Amino acid sequence: MDTQQLIIIGIVVLVVIVAILLIVSARKRKQREELRSRYGQEYDRTVRERGSKRAAVKDLQEREALHSELALHDLNEADRDLVRRHMASLQYRFVEDPDDVMLSTQRVMTEVLRARGYPVAEDRDKALRLFSVDYPQDAGPVRTVVEGNYGGDVSRMQEAFIGARRTLADVAGVSYVLGDATDEQDQHMAIGGSSSTSSQAVPSAPASTAPGTASADTPSGAHTDAPSGAHADAPLSDEERRRAESERTARME
Repeated sequence: MDTQQLIIIGIVVLVVIVAILLIVSARKRKQREELRSRYGQEYDRTVRERGSKRAAVKDLQEREALHSELALHDLNEADRDLVRRHMASLQYRFVEDPDDVMLSTQRVMTEVLRARGYPVAEDRDKALRLFSVDYPQDAGPVRTVVEGNYGGDVSRMQEAFIGARRTLADVAGVSYVLGDATDEQDQHMAIGGSSSTSSQAVPSAPASTAPGTASADTPSGAHTDAPSGAHADAPLSDEERRRAESERTARME
């Protein structure tokens, strides 16, 4: 084999290697773009946390592999009703004590994740990572509530509470209005399976709705027109419900 043949073989080998590298690079780039499109802000957060796109891709792929081992299930109607009454009651209390309300909201969200089948009791970070596989758009709000780092900022608490409400609608099929609140008390809500019983209740709500009470969607800084003396566990009238929902819709827009 002469020198010219060796040169030709070398060139061919080099071209093949370059082609393989280009193909691999293109696949990785496509993979990153697909993950970024799917996970959105959670992808960006993971890149910041892990320090590189490569590490973020590896993390997200690990989540998807671990997720296949989960046994997830929906909440039953009794569980959803319990969560609904808890959140409505917390909505009433936000103006009075936002710190305590957000601690209770953290417990509600944690319990919902546990009941759905995410291992939040064993490993909170792992549970949040696995949750993001199913609900990437809700991963940020849930992480905020579960971690509970607000720095005493009421506006951040308000935003987190609204995010929790929207997330519960997506994740657990739970939506509520002010009239769903009750005045029963239970500091240890437990849902899922046999733990959902009629003896479980919700944090206390005030006995009346008066000016200064939080609205159905915005926990702080909004007022309702519910008549003074209306008991919290009594359903709102049709007119009051329409007014509350109208105000909520206006604020959402």
